[in-house]
Amino acid sequence: MPPQIAALIEKATAYFKDLFANVVIIYGEKGIEPFKRPLVIAVPSLLILYAGVYSPISGKLSRTVRGIDNMTVVSNYAEEYEGVKARVSGLHRRLPLLKDKDDWLSYIINSSAKSAGVSVESQSAQRETEIGSYLVVSREVSTVTTYHKVGKWLAE
Repeated sequence: MPPQIAALIEKATAYFKDLFANVVIIYGEKGIEPFKRPLVIAVPSLLILYAGVYSPISGKLSRTVRGIDNMTVVSNYAEEYEGVKARVSGLHRRLPLLKDKDDWLSYIINSSAKSAGVSVESQSAQRETEIGSYLVVSREVSTVTTYHKVGKWLAE
């Protein structure tokens, strides 16, 4: 340790020993009476200072710990969430827009029937049923064809 720092530490130690000795001498001669007023001022001040310094830190610490716990839980399921989110967005892209709902089902029926070799004889008017936030559309279709062609059409 450098000699300047050692000398400074030695001076501080001697000062505090002398201060403590003076306090003990005064207490021995006069009792607690000379210390009442300084203690009445110092103790509440120290408590207020302690609460002001350490309470915000403990609040921040508890919020940070809760945030870390939340992020740990989120990170455990993040990959699964991303996979489900991608799957749902893919399904949403396959749904028609609300303005195209009238033509969409007719187009799907006619194009899939054509590729399966089925000729559609008639289609009923489109029925719409709202289930939750989705709009379910349906039509009755009549056709005369073979069992295998209908199976191929439905499989598509």
